[in-house]
Amino acid sequence: MDTIRKATYFKKEIIIVEFHDRKEAEMIELLFALESFIKSENKKVLLLHIFNDKSYITSAFLRQAEKLTQEIDHLIEKRTMTGYNRVKKMILNGYNLLLRKNIQAFDTLDEAIIFLTDDNTTDKLVK
Repeated sequence: MDTIRKATYFKKEIIIVEFHDRKEAEMIELLFALESFIKSENKKVLLLHIFNDKSYITSAFLRQAEKLTQEIDHLIEKRTMTGYNRVKKMILNGYNLLLRKNIQAFDTLDEAIIFLTDDNTTDKLVK
């Protein structure tokens, strides 16, 4: 299965990034690939990141994710995560505070897809 792929749900295209079962170096490499993929699309995208308990979010991964966000945030309409345990959700809360985002982590793919395809939701901070 591809690690970065497109799928259509409710007539909306979503880029799915599969981080599950990957080590830090592979996850960082995948971030670089995602950056290139999004830049090649050159349009606003919806992102779904899939993790599991075998994909560890390290400080090096977070630093690269922060850099990626700064580089291509203008091309990301909305993003969400799945496969987060309690620790990863706490890390995401810190990431959101640092980058002034409201990225959501859902327990199921269905919840994440509904969030992404709903025009009334956002991953931006609402003032």
